[in-house]
Amino acid sequence: MRVEREESSTESAVLVVGDLPFRIQHRLAIGDTCNLYHCTADKGRAMRASVFKIARDVSDNARLITATNRLRRLYETDERLLPFLPRVSASLQYRGPAEAEARAAAVLTYHNGIRSPNDLYSLEEVRQSYPRGLEARDMAWMWRRLLTVLAYVHDQQIVHAAITPAHVMIEPKEHKLVLVGWGAAAFTAAPALGRPASYRAWFDDADTILPALDIKTAAQTMLLLLGQRLHRPPSIDAALLRYFDRCLKPAGPANAWQLLSDFDRLIEVLWGPRQFRPFAMPPRPPRP
Repeated sequence: MRVEREESSTESAVLVVGDLPFRIQHRLAIGDTCNLYHCTADKGRAMRASVFKIARDVSDNARLITATNRLRRLYETDERLLPFLPRVSASLQYRGPAEAEARAAAVLTYHNGIRSPNDLYSLEEVRQSYPRGLEARDMAWMWRRLLTVLAYVHDQQIVHAAITPAHVMIEPKEHKLVLVGWGAAAFTAAPALGRPASYRAWFDDADTILPALDIKTAAQTMLLLLGQRLHRPPSIDAALLRYFDRCLKPAGPANAWQLLSDFDRLIEVLWGPRQFRPFAMPPRPPRP
């Protein structure tokens, strides 16, 4: 792997992994432990726009390596997950000219249905764009897709362990969802290690990682989208609040498939047969 800076730009570089060149461009996001950059294959290569993700410090290498290992395993074991996960196109170690140790990095791509990372919005962006809260019927498709991906993941005995609004990405136009932020993922009942810095209060002090943690934090994410503030319930149907209360305090082992089935029955009672409901995000401000 080598990096070649472009003389004409201080914000673009060409990263060569094997014989495949990627062009690293503007920064997309700053995560808890990694920075993410827009990345495309060099001209002439048939590849969609991607994301270059790199640990900010060598102490964060283990989390990124964990994320890439878990994503690869999920891809290999359950093809139903392909639309919902970023795919690891390359993993590597990068050491800058002034760095004593190499940092872990990866190139991530998305399913064919998502043309570019620019089409994705985190649920944190959704929350900020709708500060009064979403209509419950808009939240519903996001919850259904999030439950679906969690059900597949839990079937593989893996727990994401870091569900927050920043780690759930949606493509609004066609109602697609991608779950990111896999650095805390672990096998079911594994010892609990770190907690994501964002929304730290959502994560309890349990000694082991169980699927109930994903269900609880996913439900908290939906309630936040609906306008919950300062532990006050949002103004939504009482039956829907009771349903989410079950997710926050499961009486038994959390089962995402059962919760999805229960939710489908509930919303049919509340709103009738499911219909596609357009959802839009306001345009992002232009990059400086």
